[in-house]
Amino acid sequence: MNDPHRQLMQQVAEGNHTAFRRLARELSPSLHAVAWRMLGQSGHAEDALQEALLKLWQTAPQWRGDAKVSTWAYRITVNACQDIWRRQRKPTVPLEDIEEPAMNPTAPAQVHTRQRRAILGNALKGLPENQRTAIILTYMHDLPQVEVATILRLSTRAVEGLLHRARAHLRTRLDEKDLTANLEEGEA
Repeated sequence: MNDPHRQLMQQVAEGNHTAFRRLARELSPSLHAVAWRMLGQSGHAEDALQEALLKLWQTAPQWRGDAKVSTWAYRITVNACQDIWRRQRKPTVPLEDIEEPAMNPTAPAQVHTRQRRAILGNALKGLPENQRTAIILTYMHDLPQVEVATILRLSTRAVEGLLHRARAHLRTRLDEKDLTANLEEGEA
């Protein structure tokens, strides 16, 4: 298995602070993106990222190298997000994170795109936790189903089932909003 972070992780497991800072710098953007997409709020995503990086440091000596470091880090981040979900139950988007529509000729199209994204975001929030996580990792982070299965500690077949049920649920929710055709065309 080709893992660009393997050597760094071995150094982190030995207590090397410099290696940890470098590993955190390299992994943080993708881990933060997963957390933000799962939690929908920048502050919560940063909390999840901090929790995940702390856990990564604390558990580094137990890392066995069975999976890629990024897969292991995603699993830790997903766990941190799930912990925050359990504490919060209903993530909200702060008013300051909502952009005002631009005043230009394409403003109506931009508003429509934002509305579709908001509807999709709300539909995602309506999914069970495991389905939402599978959708985010597979479609928003382009991870292969095998890696998603490892992160979620499921079989590939179970991930396929989660994705199938999640897509069906989303299709139903979005049909109510008449967005399914747009999503299937890749417009949303």
